[in-house]
Amino acid sequence: RYGKRAAEPLFARLQTPVASLLAKETALLALARLDGVRAEQFLTFWEGALRDVYRYKLMLVALEDSTPVEEDALLRAALENAHRQILSLLVQVLAVWTSPEVARLVESGLHDTDRRKRASALEALESLSDRRFTRLFLPILEAGDSQQEDWREVAARQWDMRVMECLPLLLAGVQDVNKWVVVGAIRSGQARAALLGNAWQQALSRLAQTATAPEVRAALRSTLEVVGSTSQPGLSLTDTMLFLKRVPLYSSMTLEQLHTIASSLTARPMSTGEAIFREGDQSYELYLIVSGRVEVVKRYGETQHTIARLQAGDFFGDMAIFEDRSRSADVVATVPGTLLVLSPEDFRQIIMQDPAISFEIFRALSARLRRFDDEAMEQARAAADANK
Repeated sequence: RYGKRAAEPLFARLQTPVASLLAKETALLALARLDGVRAEQFLTFWEGALRDVYRYKLMLVALEDSTPVEEDALLRAALENAHRQILSLLVQVLAVWTSPEVARLVESGLHDTDRRKRASALEALESLSDRRFTRLFLPILEAGDSQQEDWREVAARQWDMRVMECLPLLLAGVQDVNKWVVVGAIRSGQARAALLGNAWQQALSRLAQTATAPEVRAALRSTLEVVGSTSQPGLSLTDTMLFLKRVPLYSSMTLEQLHTIASSLTARPMSTGEAIFREGDQSYELYLIVSGRVEVVKRYGETQHTIARLQAGDFFGDMAIFEDRSRSADVVATVPGTLLVLSPEDFRQIIMQDPAISFEIFRALSARLRRFDDEAMEQARAAADANK
């Protein structure tokens, strides 16, 4: 008897624009457990979410069509992030109310550049008897990520949506329900403030009166110079997030996850010849290189061998953060620069706050180990060929 009472507020949460992705995912899974909930009840949400998929895609196309500025990086990442998150949620709807097997194929094919995999996903989707959930999903698989004209054509035909100019896009962006799109639009718009004129300042003033998300308010404070910046010297929180997005260890994470990690990182300078740590040290921090270079040096008796040279975007010390073991090599700075440091305590707190982050990190580390194994096998084969 509780199912009927729970369905209405759960559907309301699922269709609320300001609800977080996590709130919508949990509402979706809760609805899947209730008796009497029918697939057709999700069509309103399904079509609304698909419309948002195309809206964010067209916003991204408009940004790419404009003259780029450095400050566009966060908005571009936010639009891609929002686009993929909504697609992920729609795949969950497929899994719950149509077929888990088809959903897995669709998810793997949505962002794959291999035409055969996309074709397999398309074929699986077309095999479903319930066309209500597939009719508007098919064009996404048919139009690859790089085929912008297909996206424009489908958006115009199915949704009567067209690509807007960059300046109206930014004014619309600061009113979006996705907080990271808003923050990205603030940064991009401020870089073009001279072109936007009074309309831009008025939009920011209105936003300052209504914004509730801490991230948006922080971006407004920085832009309007209401208070001084409270971010770490030389690298703001959003700059740190963008840096993490370029690091393989974190590149697949959402902006929300990157924000959680960036909030826990501390910056430290390094100078030429400085030992970040020595072999045998009992230290367990993870390091990310923002600028500068280091060498990883291993001692074999009295002889030292450089086993790796790392630069901006690389990371090291990752195994110690998972294992209670001493350092296995020296790491010495060869070019001065800046490091970002994550302590084991902060890492554990991050995992408790968002366990999904650990999966993304382990996946990246697994890929890194496979790459090292492949390189070692290549070196072994090259050595064997040389000895023949």
